[in-house]
Amino acid sequence: MRKLMINITKILITVVLTILAFKYARGIRGNNAVGGEVFTPFFCWGALYLAPKMFRELKY
Repeated sequence: MRKLMINITKILITVVLTILAFKYARGIRGNNAVGGEVFTPFFCWGALYLAPKMFRELKY
């Protein structure tokens, strides 16, 4: 149950940050053109899922 809650939290963080990145980019550019904000989910995935695994492996 704890692992499920952690994964749900990670997914929610990713969704919220992606939405905020698109809103911020739309406000700056003034249009819906695609830019760097498209990579926000990939950055979040790397930071929230891969980084902890890499740190755990480095500890041993």
